[in-house]
Amino acid sequence: MALANVKKRDENIDVLKGLAIICVVLGHSGFPGSPYIYLFHMAVFFMASGYCFDAKKIQSCDNLWEYALKKLRSLWFPYVIFNTLGWIFYNTFIQIGFLTENPEFPDAVSRMEWPSIVNAIAWVFHMNTWGTQKYFGAGWFIIVLFYITILFAALCLATESCKKRVCLMARKGRRQNCNIDNMESTDNIGNTGSAGNVNEILPKTELALNILQHVILLSSGAISLYVSWKLQCKQLTLEECITSATVCYPLYVFGFYLKKLSGRINTVIWRFRYVIAVLGIPAFYIAGRYGGISLNLNTYPSWQFLLLCSLMGWVWLLALAMCFTYKKWKIKNVLTYIGKRTIYILFLHFLAFRPVVALQLMVYHEPSYLLASFPILVKGGGWWILYTIAGVGLPLLAEKIVLAITHCLHIKD
Repeated sequence: MALANVKKRDENIDVLKGLAIICVVLGHSGFPGSPYIYLFHMAVFFMASGYCFDAKKIQSCDNLWEYALKKLRSLWFPYVIFNTLGWIFYNTFIQIGFLTENPEFPDAVSRMEWPSIVNAIAWVFHMNTWGTQKYFGAGWFIIVLFYITILFAALCLATESCKKRVCLMARKGRRQNCNIDNMESTDNIGNTGSAGNVNEILPKTELALNILQHVILLSSGAISLYVSWKLQCKQLTLEECITSATVCYPLYVFGFYLKKLSGRINTVIWRFRYVIAVLGIPAFYIAGRYGGISLNLNTYPSWQFLLLCSLMGWVWLLALAMCFTYKKWKIKNVLTYIGKRTIYILFLHFLAFRPVVALQLMVYHEPSYLLASFPILVKGGGWWILYTIAGVGLPLLAEKIVLAITHCLHIKD
């Protein structure tokens, strides 16, 4: 079956990411179904990151260091660039109306002196949420994901290293016992029996260590989820990104083990993809009646509800992705393209809403300072469609412009 092909599965994941980032924009656009989207949209991203993690590539400290450098380039660097530019142009945002000093506006701000801007940029380099500029607030996901990926990779390396050491010690111990038996024994039959015992015991030892390794990894997710739940019950907050990490780390682990079970699970999803795609909508409607989920604020009704909605979101989006990839529809190529450029959309969609807000100001004859309305100027109707188109399309256009500029500079060099 096509699902056995790794390339095919990766294609489905790219489409899934494209659908997920569209859900993120929809959730911020005033879409009527936003409360239901919040049940799963960010959870799916953490699960997708865990799903794509390959523990086999982290076999040494050098591998871990290379992995960390890769994450610095793909996560830390974009976060720093976008937020640094946000703070540099903070006063410019006030001048053009994206932020306002008008006291009639509930979220009025004041201009910042350069020492304060430099201090804010310093927090950006520390990957701290205190350095997150308002219009790039969705970047909290990048901070939390950065810490989670490094932590999980380090834990995988630690457990793998311990497993190898124990296996090596077991082999050496068995060889020594075998040599002693050889010295004490005078017939070949006894020697064969001793070697046979070694060959039987070592695979069992390795199997037990593999199970122990997975128990440790799963336990780390369970402990993190327990800490998250206790923090919520006692209404405690650690440093913001740490609190968010306690609830997002289990979802990353969840995705990692979904990959290991993907052969069976994806086969079932593939078979019933159209049914799942249709039933997902009423399923989330029912789930939404029991509460909401906000990962960045660490709020959810129960850990069972969190995991169930996350799994439902994953299965539903994956089923939709399979529907698009199966028929080779052109929209699949569009979603794949979007899924590979989620960073731009994540950081820029709030700014991309500004033209639609400006259009609403003209249509409804509202005062100009309301251009600073965040994230949108809510008026109902079908405005969420324009917000979504702008929130997805303009960041992709911005990426094209940046690539064109860098290409021209490269040619001149």
